[in-house]
Amino acid sequence: MIHSASDSLITSDDSSAVAEDFASDGAAPWVFWFLLGLAFAAFIPCIVLPEWRDYQAARVAEEAVARENARIRTELSRQRQVLEAVRSDPAVMERMARRELAYAKPGEVAAPRLSLEVEEPPERAELIEAPAPPAPIERILTWMPFAADDNIFCDPSTRLLIMALSGGLVVTAFVLFPPRRPQRTARACDSG
Repeated sequence: MIHSASDSLITSDDSSAVAEDFASDGAAPWVFWFLLGLAFAAFIPCIVLPEWRDYQAARVAEEAVARENARIRTELSRQRQVLEAVRSDPAVMERMARRELAYAKPGEVAAPRLSLEVEEPPERAELIEAPAPPAPIERILTWMPFAADDNIFCDPSTRLLIMALSGGLVVTAFVLFPPRRPQRTARACDSG
């Protein structure tokens, strides 16, 4: 049997016939809500995950600044103690004068000042843990380990594509399977 190209084309009458088959079956509401659920399941991560990554980056930066602030406060406290000791303790003043300025008491020979300054090694960067996701998201990630790779929802090129596809699913749900209002019966119209 030979089919022509026009036999394989689906017309709008055919698509409405498919929708009517679903409607008569009672499956249309299920398909409608399934399409909406699928659309929102794709759309919501595109909105939430980039914001969550920004939040994580801000928390990590905040912890780094807090640690640097604590280090600077400790150094300041140590420098204040040294300053107070230099101002109030004559033994410290004498020792610093001998060491830094090569002073000597009368009758002593001043030792030449050697510069044996040792550079402090740079501080090791400490690893800062990213904050854990909220408990509901953590549970979802245990059920779906592939969802931990959220780059697909955060990359701008794929993000826009997924958002457009989810919008297409919403349009498809409303065009092919529109929610129908319950029809009033003749008795309901007469009593109202």
